[in-house]
Amino acid sequence: MRFVVYNPQSNGGATGRHWLEIAKLVEAAIGPFSSAPTCCRDDAARLVREAVANGAQEVVAVGGDGTISEAINGLFGAELPSRSQIVFGFVSCGTGEDFRRALGIAPGIRAACERLASGRTRWIDIGRLTFLDDRLQHTVRYFSNIASLGLSGSISKAVNGAGLTRLLGARAMFRYHSVAELLRYSFPTVRVTVDENQQFEGPVATVVVANGSHFGGGMHIAPMADPADGQLDVVVVKGESKSRLIAAMGLVYTGQHLRHSAVQIMRGRRIVAEPLVLDRPVLLDVDGEVPGRLPVTFEVQPSALMVRC
Repeated sequence: MRFVVYNPQSNGGATGRHWLEIAKLVEAAIGPFSSAPTCCRDDAARLVREAVANGAQEVVAVGGDGTISEAINGLFGAELPSRSQIVFGFVSCGTGEDFRRALGIAPGIRAACERLASGRTRWIDIGRLTFLDDRLQHTVRYFSNIASLGLSGSISKAVNGAGLTRLLGARAMFRYHSVAELLRYSFPTVRVTVDENQQFEGPVATVVVANGSHFGGGMHIAPMADPADGQLDVVVVKGESKSRLIAAMGLVYTGQHLRHSAVQIMRGRRIVAEPLVLDRPVLLDVDGEVPGRLPVTFEVQPSALMVRC
């Protein structure tokens, strides 16, 4: 049994307007399936949980990185029968499309469906984080690509609520909001501990915990990240001169930012980030969504998800 969950609002509503055409391409790639649209935040997770509980052995998410992440959380957010036997696929059609970049999939719905039709599968790692949600309750969430904290959380919040700036296109929109949010951002002081033997302490612009390589609509933030190596890459961007950070912002699209003096790199399996000054919340960004704040613990779950890609 195959189940497809899709977000009709993704890609500016184009997914909903063209769903019948998209569905035909998906069916040609994987065969007959049942489907359901999402109608609100976290709906994809609920729909996937219900589908798997009813016997679905293959799940495909159609939408942006947020929808894909929610669908994966539907697989991992509850004790589901035979989860290790479930195959996950996705068709990326959203604002950032960074997860498909991490897996080397070309842009476009047809390219995604061609990868699904190939029948190839691979095991990838999944990140697990424990944090405080908006109600200050300890919450668990999973991420397939990238989770981060600090400025990136403020940027994602601005992008998710963007209006006219969406007309600029993904890269220009993320660049605009990155500069705008940085100019008004106050760098929080945090402690980051990796596997209890590597540590950073001080003001930060952002801290990225990467299973995949890209975020922010094409920023090559963690060029060496491999979603199947059992490790998480940690990229710390220190809270230094805002003018220097803005001047260096273009480097992140090519990976050259790793040589910048404001950047520190670490790798590990368990990362803990704590605020050292409690005057304001330090927001999280998880696969393009903003689910809560620090303190947070990130842990890798090696070879946890079979992806059809």
